[in-house]
Amino acid sequence: MTVQLPKQLEAWRQGLEQTARPVIRIQTKREQPSRTQSHFGGTPYWLKTMPYPTAQDGTPLRLLAQIRFDEIEQPLPHYPTTGLLQFFIASDDLYGLDFDAPQKQDTFRVVYHETVEEDETKWADIPHIPVEEYGLPMEEAGTLQFTQEEMYLSCDDFRFTEQYDWTALDLGDEEDEVLDELWENFSSSGHQLGGYPYFTQEDPRAYSDDVLKEYELLFQLDTDDTIECMWGDAGVANFFIHPDDLKNRDFSNVLYNWDCH
Repeated sequence: MTVQLPKQLEAWRQGLEQTARPVIRIQTKREQPSRTQSHFGGTPYWLKTMPYPTAQDGTPLRLLAQIRFDEIEQPLPHYPTTGLLQFFIASDDLYGLDFDAPQKQDTFRVVYHETVEEDETKWADIPHIPVEEYGLPMEEAGTLQFTQEEMYLSCDDFRFTEQYDWTALDLGDEEDEVLDELWENFSSSGHQLGGYPYFTQEDPRAYSDDVLKEYELLFQLDTDDTIECMWGDAGVANFFIHPDDLKNRDFSNVLYNWDCH
């Protein structure tokens, strides 16, 4: 993959090429999934021996997504290669996001199952949550397909503007055209594992402490017409993790964020 840059920004090429990293792109198909396969929405895999995820007030959380890693042919570095990772959120007006404590796993939860039990008799009955009372960003469940690509640092990532300042360049009358081409080639919208994030507003790590600035994108779920998924006004949700936590399979400190236009 070659860095596509406006000629006016050619001096940035070498630095941007060094930001290349693999990413798993995710495509959705509107169909009812099985309990144990990767999917967005729908019914989660869960065992009878495990307490079902609830908010502190006892309200059951709803499955946003689950990723089964043995379905991914080319796994990402440091990600699991087996087991199943789940993302649960509350069905409130903020979809479980607490702006004051985006790492507090009360109204959202990230759960990793090291193995997947195929014996259906051991699966839990999932609490019924009335649709008319609680909602999700998506209207329909969808199965997933995975493909690995390579991507470069996205314009939305706080590190891009720290390292590449187009305001210092004399672009003159070409500024709008150059910036449009830049954002088109260095966008990171869509569903993905790993890679660099996309935002409709701004990167929540930009004004955080030094530890959170070390966090990398774990998973991103974007607005998607296929499964009628909409985060507010065409927004996107991101989950971030510290690289050491990912290596250690510790998902207790994940940072959850979503924003919209």
